[in-house]
Amino acid sequence: QNFSGDLSLLRVLRLLRMARALRMMRMLRYASLFRTLRLMMMAIMQSAVPLMWAATCIGIITYAFAAIFLQVLTTYVGGASFDDVWVELIKRYFPTIFKSLLTLFAASTGGVSWLDVGDLFITVHPGFCCLFVLYIGIMILAALNIVTGIFVNDALEATKLDNDLMVVSMVETNQRNLLELQALFHRVDTDGSETITFKEFEEELKKDDVRVVLTKMGIDVSDAALFFNLLDVDGSEELEIDEFVMGCMRFKGRASSFNMEVAMQRMTKMLRGSREVSLELQDQVAKLSTSFTEMQERLQSQWLRDFKVSHENKPHLSSCDLSRFSGAI
Repeated sequence: QNFSGDLSLLRVLRLLRMARALRMMRMLRYASLFRTLRLMMMAIMQSAVPLMWAATCIGIITYAFAAIFLQVLTTYVGGASFDDVWVELIKRYFPTIFKSLLTLFAASTGGVSWLDVGDLFITVHPGFCCLFVLYIGIMILAALNIVTGIFVNDALEATKLDNDLMVVSMVETNQRNLLELQALFHRVDTDGSETITFKEFEEELKKDDVRVVLTKMGIDVSDAALFFNLLDVDGSEELEIDEFVMGCMRFKGRASSFNMEVAMQRMTKMLRGSREVSLELQDQVAKLSTSFTEMQERLQSQWLRDFKVSHENKPHLSSCDLSRFSGAI
């Protein structure tokens, strides 16, 4: 009974494990929905320190303007009459330094209409209204845009540094490009032969929409004939779908890869030509060397014959003359 009970328990545990695995697989389908949330959280964590310094700069700027405005409005309230309608608004927006900070921050972020606050400064002096407009311009056009730029830059940096996001983005981009290239192949294959000839390739490249698809992937097709030869790896003068798709993927995203491949092919042709020239020069040098050797042998033979003749005619030649004659030979 204990043995049968253990077996039943193992079956239950195995079923629970399978159910858990199935549940995890179902959750993986929704993993892509949380990618943006993960990116936002990473951007917030990485921009915490720059955001703190940006908030410090904004606080210093706001405090400086708040101190100036509070001093001016306090002086105005001290000299205002009892029935002045602006005194109540001044006491509402600028009673203390902290409320002045809150009012200026609300005016710069949309919490309070900065036009209403500006009417207070027009009443005091138009110059202070210009100073308030300057503060709004600094906050909206400079400080807040800088903070936004920090978040955007950190989000991009977080995407670059996160390997998982880069892999997922790369896989999605490659899949999308593969589908576009397959559709482009079937479009260029006008006769439906599952292969592309150079004539078909050249005719379709004259169309702007085809060039836009290739340019969007970073593929430069300035020379149709040369690009076709680069894709035709088997030299059959026809492009199959795998040659076209994989060839375009090889040149995708690298603006200079096509030019580098062209330069490499031209360099290969130049090296092949220089090698042929070098071989021809070697043959010419070998022929010249053979001719020179033959000429030298003939000259030596002629000198020997002349020596024998002269020795027969002048048998009284000294040993010094013989050695000089031999050295000349």
